[in-house]
Amino acid sequence: MRRSTPLYAGVVAVSWFAGTIAPAWAQEPAAPAAAPAPAPASDEAKKTEAKDHFVKGVELMQVEHWDAALVEFNASLALFPTKNARKNAATCLRQLGRFSEALDEYELLLKDYGSQLTPQDLELVNKAIADLKNVTGFIAITSTVAGATVVIDSKPRGVTPLPPVRVGQGTHTIRVIKEGYIPFETTSPVLGKQTVNIEAKLSVLERSGSLTIIEQNGADAEVIIDGAPKGKVGKTPYQEKIGPGAHWVSLKGPGNLGTQPAAINVAVDQTATLRLTLEELPADARVEADPVGAAIVLDGVPVGQGSWEGRLRAGTHKVDATAEGYFRTSKSFDAKSDGKTTFKIVLDRDENSPFWSKGRARKISLGIFGSGVYAAFGMGGDYERSCSNAGTECYDRSRGLGVLGGVRGGYEILPGLSLELDVGYAYIESSLKRRTTLSGELLAPVRVNITDTWTVSGFVVGVGASYRFLRKPFAIYGALTGGAIIGGRVRDRRSGDTACLPPLTETDCSTAESRDPPSPRPMRPNSALETKTIPFIAPELRVGVPLSEAMELGFALGVFIGTTDARPKLAQSPQSVSGDRPAVPLQPGEPDTTPRRPIGLVPSPAGTYESAVQTFVLPRASIYLRLMF
Repeated sequence: MRRSTPLYAGVVAVSWFAGTIAPAWAQEPAAPAAAPAPAPASDEAKKTEAKDHFVKGVELMQVEHWDAALVEFNASLALFPTKNARKNAATCLRQLGRFSEALDEYELLLKDYGSQLTPQDLELVNKAIADLKNVTGFIAITSTVAGATVVIDSKPRGVTPLPPVRVGQGTHTIRVIKEGYIPFETTSPVLGKQTVNIEAKLSVLERSGSLTIIEQNGADAEVIIDGAPKGKVGKTPYQEKIGPGAHWVSLKGPGNLGTQPAAINVAVDQTATLRLTLEELPADARVEADPVGAAIVLDGVPVGQGSWEGRLRAGTHKVDATAEGYFRTSKSFDAKSDGKTTFKIVLDRDENSPFWSKGRARKISLGIFGSGVYAAFGMGGDYERSCSNAGTECYDRSRGLGVLGGVRGGYEILPGLSLELDVGYAYIESSLKRRTTLSGELLAPVRVNITDTWTVSGFVVGVGASYRFLRKPFAIYGALTGGAIIGGRVRDRRSGDTACLPPLTETDCSTAESRDPPSPRPMRPNSALETKTIPFIAPELRVGVPLSEAMELGFALGVFIGTTDARPKLAQSPQSVSGDRPAVPLQPGEPDTTPRRPIGLVPSPAGTYESAVQTFVLPRASIYLRLMF
C-alpha cells in the first residue's frame, strides 16, 4: 500500500505556480477589457506563507519524512487550500498507514477539485479511493445515552447519536464518555469493508467525586479530560462530577498554547482541584503503542490506551507501555519543534504469560512416559542395613535398578495448572552378597555366605498436578504425583554356601567343624513372596520441547519415594543332611572329596525375618511424549 513518491513530489513542487497558485484561485477574465481586482495584501501574505509550507512539505516528501511533510501540507491548507496541497496530504496519510484519514482527504479532493483534475490524475485518485476502501471499515456505536462523547484511538469523533465512523483496518480502542456516567471502554478489531457494531452501555455513577480545573492566569482554554474535549476554562474554573480514580487533564489554548497531560486522582464525595498554566508547546507529537490495547504512560502520566496525540514541550520525553501478555517497555523520544514527531513503542510478547493460554481449546492431554530409577540410597531394608553390623561383611552390593512406565492423562483447570492421572507398571531389582553368621540347628552359630536378589513390581496408579513456569522457547513444569503400587509384589531369592561339616557322629551343624582350607557346601536355594500396597510420592521437574501446537516431547528428573515393610518369610538357618558324612576321617590338609547334598534351610524363629524393603528414595529420569486436544 505504501509507495515512495519523491519524483512525484518534485514535479508538484515545480508546478506550484503553473498548476496550483494561478488555477486555484485565479479566474479567466470575462472580457478582454476587464481586469481582476487586486487581492488584499493579507491574502497575498497568506498565499506566500502557504507556498512556503507547501515547498517545505515537498522537500520532506522527497526524503520520505511523511509525518513532517503532512504537518506542512496541513499548514498550507489552513492558510490557502489548493488542489496539490490536499493531494499531497492524502498521499502522506496513505504512506503513514492512516487509511481512513487518507480516504477522507481523497474524497474531499474529488469533491472540491474534481473538475480541475486531469484525466490521468482523476484516474489515480479514483484508484486510490478504491484501494483505500478495501482497507477501511466502520465502527457503528449505539448508546441509550445521548450526548456522550465518542473517542476512537484517542481522537474525539463526535457525540451520540453518531453515524458510523470510518476507521482503518486494524484494532482500535473505543471510549464513550459522559459526565455523570461510568466511561465505557473496549478494544475491537475491524476488517476492510467491515462494519463493527458496538453497544456502549453507560451506567450512572452511583458515587462520584468532583473535579475543578483552574487556569492560573485566567486565560481561556479548552479542557480535555481523559482525551475527551469538555467545556472552557478561563476567568471561571471548569467543574465536573466524575468517577473516582485516576484521570488525566490537559488544556488547549490558541495557537501552540496548551499544557502537557497532568494526572489527578479523584476520591468519592470529595473535590479535587487541578491548577494549570498555559504555556508555549512548540512540539506536535503522536505516540502509538503496539499492541493497540497497551496502556501508555507519558512522562509519568497515564494517557489511555493505544495512542495519544497532542502538543508537548520540545525535548526528551519518556513513554512506558504495558499490556497483558507482553513485557513492560520503557523508551524515550525527542519531540521536535520543526514538525510533527511520531513515536511508536513496540512491546515484546511474553510467551510465558498465562494470557496466551486463556480460552485455549487444547485443555486435555494424553501421553506416554518411561522412567529409569536407580536405588542410589538403597531400598531401606534390613538386608542392606546389616552391612554395618559387626561380624557381617558385604562384598558384592549392587544398587537397585528399575523401570517405571505408563500413560498419563491431564486436564488444564487454570492457565498452566493441570490435574494428572498416571497409570503404569513398575519393576525394581536389587541384590546383595554378604558373609555373616546365622543360627543353625540347636541355635549353633554358623558362618555362611548369602546371596539375596529381591524385586519390587506391581501396577502403579498416581494422581497429581503440574504447573508450567515457562512456555517458550521450551516449557518448564513442576509436578508432584502421589499414589501407590497396587498389590506390590516383593520377592526375594536366596542362595549361598557354608563350611558347615558335621563330624562323623553328627547329622547336623550344631557341632560343625571348620576345615583348613574350608570345603564350602552349597545351601539349597529358597524364595519367598510378600504382597504389599506401597504408597509413594514423586516430585518431578520437566522440560518439554514443542514439536507442534498439539505435540510435546520432554525429559524429566525427579525422585520416586515409597515406603512399606516387606519381610519375605525365607528359610535361612543351615540344616545338615544325614547320610553324607565322610566314610573315613580326613587327615590334616587332606581335601574332602565326598559328594554331599546341599545344606537344607529351616525357617527363622517367629518375628526375626529381615525386611527386604522399607522406605526408599529412588532418583528418576524420564522421557515423555504428550498430545494435546
